[in-house]
Amino acid sequence: MRKLLSGVAACSLIVLTSGCGSDDGSATTPPITTVPGATPTPTPTPTPAPTPAPTPAPTPTPTPASYVSPCDFTRSQAVNLLFGAEVQAKPTFPSPSTYRYASASAALVDLGTNSSFQLDAATRNVSLVRNGATIASFTGAQRNIPEPGDEGIAYSAGANLFGFGCIPSSLALAYTVTAVYAVNLDPVPPAADTSGLILVGGTPTISLSELSSGSYGSLVSLSILTTGSDNPEDSTDARTITTVTFDLASGVLKGTLTGVGDKTYTVNFTATLIPGTTRFQGVVTTASGATGKLSGGFFGPGGREYGFTLAVDDGTAHITGVGLGKRS
Repeated sequence: MRKLLSGVAACSLIVLTSGCGSDDGSATTPPITTVPGATPTPTPTPTPAPTPAPTPAPTPTPTPASYVSPCDFTRSQAVNLLFGAEVQAKPTFPSPSTYRYASASAALVDLGTNSSFQLDAATRNVSLVRNGATIASFTGAQRNIPEPGDEGIAYSAGANLFGFGCIPSSLALAYTVTAVYAVNLDPVPPAADTSGLILVGGTPTISLSELSSGSYGSLVSLSILTTGSDNPEDSTDARTITTVTFDLASGVLKGTLTGVGDKTYTVNFTATLIPGTTRFQGVVTTASGATGKLSGGFFGPGGREYGFTLAVDDGTAHITGVGLGKRS
């Protein structure tokens, strides 16, 4: 802050007047009269203009510690897993080089209150915990080297695979994590049953009071296991962002999502908030009219993101997948 200082100096003027007479002493010399000069009025000192106080920059609202992003996988952490869907199938082998699934089913799974994957940044080891029990562990040496276009982090050991990430990058998610655990993927004789577990977790929205109506840019990614055909595993890529709407008054999240990949699949869904929570449950319907279930919730401050898992048996197609969205 700068100040301006000013001062003014003033002076006085004295005027003298006198008269003269004869020098013979006969005349009285009039006294010299001193006439005081008028003292000029001092110039007033101007009042300095007040320096306006600067408007302070607004202090950004800090993100509460409870909303730390789980998407930094360079640090050690345990990432909460909240929602899951699983497909299970029995393989048969018409020939040594081909396999089929004689039967399969897809369903949502209850992960309980203590499910997570635990990452050690120093060793890069990771373990998967389901309802308090460790069901898989991978070492840093089993971490895959990513290929161009790969997103997320993957580990493999034999026919088993575990992968996770805040993906796809096109949504730029900061609080929602997707994971997948596959057992006996691409089975060979005499392989046991195949299973695929798809998971959603991260940092959930704490309070229902944080939610508001709005739109979300959304994607779906599906895994499709088909019975009765050779080498019958297909997947879809989450390529096209679609708008999904949430209405707080009714508590309804709904939209139509399409996955494009080995097959193109479109699903319609409607989900409703579980009273008093930031979680929701709902129904998913395929283009052929088959119906299944979904379970999910909102993530991050203000319900900034959402994620859910879904499961549907559509004839010979047994589908599990994830729907993801970020506030527009």
